[in-house]
Amino acid sequence: MLVSIMKKNLILIAIMAFLGVSIIGSPGMYLIILNKGFTLGFTISGAIAVMGTGKGLLLVSSIMFLSKIFELPAIFFLAVSGINSFKSIIKDRRKENIRYEGVKFIMEILISVAILTVSALVETYLSSNLFISISKYL
Repeated sequence: MLVSIMKKNLILIAIMAFLGVSIIGSPGMYLIILNKGFTLGFTISGAIAVMGTGKGLLLVSSIMFLSKIFELPAIFFLAVSGINSFKSIIKDRRKENIRYEGVKFIMEILISVAILTVSALVETYLSSNLFISISKYL
């Protein structure tokens, strides 16, 4: 489970990093954030609609809440830093600025990877064990 979550997160990071350095990056970043927000909201509302308010919130909080606390800010951080880096490179095209923004963006990518790794670990170990312990109440 950890490997599949990490693979999914690394693919997302790679796509967002590519969009961060390209001209079509801004709309692409917004579409990724829109997709994440829509699927998260739809999943939460679907669980609550099917299971009821109490059991649905218990299920959502045990499975998704802990990992999404780390995942969503990391995605927002990477999207904002990608858009800002691209705008800074377009504004000032000196070689030093491009190198500086490139190194800064790579560091921001690594920070996002670290945060998403924590999210994957929380989702794999903490959320699954929490769900197993709460499942008798569902």
